[in-house]
Amino acid sequence: MKWPAAAFGLVGAVGTYFAHPQNQPIVRFGLIGQHAGYLSPCGCTTPMSGGLLRVATEVRRLHRQGEAIVLDTGDLVHDIKRQDVLKAETVSQTFASLDVTAANVSAADAQLGEGEWLNLAGLADGRYVCSELGPENPEGFKGEIQRDGYMIGGFSVDPSLLGKRLGTSAAPLDSAVDRFLADAKSTGLLPIVMLDGTQERAIELAKRHQGIVLLTYQITGRAPTTTMLVGKVILVAPGERGEDFVSFSLQGSDIRSYNAEPMGPEVADDAGVKQLYDAYLREVAREDLWSQQLRQNGPAFAGSQKCGSCHQESYKVWKSSDHSHALATLAAQGHQYDPECMVCHVTGGELKAGFQSEMSTPQLAMVGCESCHGAGAAHAAKPRLVRMPKTIAHQCMSCHTKLNSPKFDFADYWPRIRH
Repeated sequence: MKWPAAAFGLVGAVGTYFAHPQNQPIVRFGLIGQHAGYLSPCGCTTPMSGGLLRVATEVRRLHRQGEAIVLDTGDLVHDIKRQDVLKAETVSQTFASLDVTAANVSAADAQLGEGEWLNLAGLADGRYVCSELGPENPEGFKGEIQRDGYMIGGFSVDPSLLGKRLGTSAAPLDSAVDRFLADAKSTGLLPIVMLDGTQERAIELAKRHQGIVLLTYQITGRAPTTTMLVGKVILVAPGERGEDFVSFSLQGSDIRSYNAEPMGPEVADDAGVKQLYDAYLREVAREDLWSQQLRQNGPAFAGSQKCGSCHQESYKVWKSSDHSHALATLAAQGHQYDPECMVCHVTGGELKAGFQSEMSTPQLAMVGCESCHGAGAAHAAKPRLVRMPKTIAHQCMSCHTKLNSPKFDFADYWPRIRH
């Protein structure tokens, strides 16, 4: 990217670039992003949707239909723990495997640190773009990526924070966009801006920079069913966690088609990315991330069998329920060492006195009585003196979240395990 010494004013309207868009070829696009570490659906009710493995299937299908530009808006993970690092590495490898054209770097993801990002940039094979960092781009990052008549740039609404986390400096957002648009104009390319920011911030940016042809942003929930037009700027967003695969086509600066396809269970996992995902799970197991989880102090557990010595009828109901073999369900899916899944498939996984391993605490290797009723060792020892607290429906929601159990309803589910 060229970085002129003086600041540039606003670039002209899209027509400056292509006077006759109808004479330009139609270019197909795929839009993904906002993965938040959601590589594969994880839950106990159907139908589960989304995940990178399913999105990857649609990306390959798009490529099989002919040349296409695939954009990733950023937000690889939702935290900066070791498991998130492993996920970010898997996503970066996926970008290379799927021939993603350009991937933005969010300020949140930049928290993984300068050293880790050098690794991620290498795994993605030069697909990460940071346009506000200019000539000081860290090794492996690009200031812009050119493809099929378009210039693609990546920006953050907080470039100074992004630069600091990547160990460099960054130009202010508007200044960086001005320079990017000027460079696109000088090379006769149509500018595409990927923004690490909300719809509101994207609209503001579009109003200030009408030279942008396409502007991607981030949105909570599902992908929009239609595009948005702010002046002459086309706005699109992928939605969260791969619940939709967005594809569209542009002819010059004009939008010709748009589709947001739900990624439900009818969409198969991509075989190639599944291999990367399985390797990620093996590394999670090898590093024994479960044993490294931070746990809180808490009371001792008795185990469901101990509960059953007095509460025999309730124990029979529990024993015949899916809760009693919840960890085995994970094992069948290869997730029996995944801390993010295990915490809801064992008893007391978040506590020091809770489940540790099938070897040391086999009596807690399931969603047991105490997952709902609380640790009961003291009650088991002195049942008349130590009373158990009353269980309420709200406690179920700690694991049966909207993400993990999209159709969970207590009134519907409770009769199945009533005791």
